[in-house]
Amino acid sequence: MINFLVPAAHSNGIRDYLDVHGASMRNDFRIVHCEDLAHQKEFARGTYVLAALDQLTPGLAGLLLEIYRQLKDLQGFRFINNPETTLQRFDLLNELSRRGLNEFRPVRAAADEGALSPLLNSESEVQQAIGKALVQGHKLKELLIIEFCETADETGYYSKYGAFVVGKRILPRSLNYGKDWMLKHSQTEFSLPMVHEELDYMQTNPHEQQLREIFDLAHVDYGRIDYSIKNGRVQTWEINLNPTIGRGLRPSTMKLAPDVDAVRAEGRKYFFQRFETAWKEVELFNDSEPAVELKVRSEIREAARMSEVDEQRLLTATRAILRPVKPLIEPLSLPFLRALGWLARLNQSPN
Repeated sequence: MINFLVPAAHSNGIRDYLDVHGASMRNDFRIVHCEDLAHQKEFARGTYVLAALDQLTPGLAGLLLEIYRQLKDLQGFRFINNPETTLQRFDLLNELSRRGLNEFRPVRAAADEGALSPLLNSESEVQQAIGKALVQGHKLKELLIIEFCETADETGYYSKYGAFVVGKRILPRSLNYGKDWMLKHSQTEFSLPMVHEELDYMQTNPHEQQLREIFDLAHVDYGRIDYSIKNGRVQTWEINLNPTIGRGLRPSTMKLAPDVDAVRAEGRKYFFQRFETAWKEVELFNDSEPAVELKVRSEIREAARMSEVDEQRLLTATRAILRPVKPLIEPLSLPFLRALGWLARLNQSPN
């Protein structure tokens, strides 16, 4: 059995996979909401995938760490991702920069580092962007300032690759291609040569050794790396610990030419066959052995029960109020946003 641990609000990714491409493995997966762990005392033996470690509240993160420490050395338990050592985005990008593997570096928005990105052309623009993010409900501690790393080819096109890791398998999945530096699926310019290149990427796994080294460095056993190539070297944007796997039952909003769509369908089939094989390799079958009862201190369980529901409701309500008048007030608010960003960073800067 594979126990997929994920916050309730972020479980759509694995559900979408099991609804369609992973339907044959639905009985092998059990989706466990991390919020329910505060009430769970017995744990069946099997494989535990610790997804979305970077999306946990401090209380849930503390509880998950305690559960991991009590179970990790017992027979019949296997953990995919390690809450003690798995690097989250800032620490990963910082370490890759320190080792010279990434040609750009991150800083926390709270740090007094000045403007780093050439996409923001001044300290004033950085402060304005931070202020805007704070008004939208983001927390300063969650914001990063990241240097821009130019990876466009000689024609001005960018390529963004995506590859999964499951256990020890590196599985290339996607190639986004277009003139927008912030590439997503919707900005990709699909053509027959491009989708053949994507299929070739999946089948040849050309960056496997570099990706394996990066996943090992990050201590990630399940996730998806998003990256580009510069001078033959992987430039890592992030490793998503709870990635989107497929569209599930939602219809596609993008209409492609039949020959292009046929090649993409071939690529999907190739990837999901290998994806299923990778899960079977990490699955443990221990249904006949007794479950293990854990003794977790009451203060750890209580901290995990605490939520930020009220805060999130306030942020949601604020966004709903501001959305209709945003086009009117945004030009008038730039000085305010710059001041807010400056004050927030000043308050967080070490003395």
